[in-house]
Amino acid sequence: KVIADNVMKQGSTISKKSAEHLATQCLCNLMLIKNEIDKLCDYSAGKEITNETIDLLVSKQLDSNAFALAKATSQFNGKRAMTLLDELYSQQIDSVPILSAISMAFIDLYRARLALNFGASQSQVKQDFSYKGREFVVANAFRDSGGFSAERLRKCIKILADTDIALKSSKTASRLLVEQAITSMLIKS
Repeated sequence: KVIADNVMKQGSTISKKSAEHLATQCLCNLMLIKNEIDKLCDYSAGKEITNETIDLLVSKQLDSNAFALAKATSQFNGKRAMTLLDELYSQQIDSVPILSAISMAFIDLYRARLALNFGASQSQVKQDFSYKGREFVVANAFRDSGGFSAERLRKCIKILADTDIALKSSKTASRLLVEQAITSMLIKS
């Protein structure tokens, strides 16, 4: 509603779904959202702001790309996973923060999967793991974790943990290590 109101004040429109997409891309950071609304309204010149416009103009944040990468990897979508990894590296982000963000996304999915398995609510997960200010992460994880087994997510987290150790103790090219981790997680077993 806040996004739609701000867009309307600038003479454009945005659907609820596109407003949610923008909020997710900006990690619900109000200052960032305000800046992106200004840019989107200037570009759209009074027309509706769509998801396509948002994807074209809004710089994805590390956490949102990492979550999308985790989702693509968990769904065995190698092409999408590698495309998202390339996007992260094109933003000149170092391998350690990329791996950290991917790991956190998998941990969020794992927590949600376990919560669903044991009948815990989203509000309980938010409270137990201090998601204050990041409530959308839990909602997304609950939405996206349904198709994954806890065992599969555990295997992915183990691969990421091993890669973290290798990144910090090996002379192997860091991007290669991250790509190997993604590839290992894409293997169905």
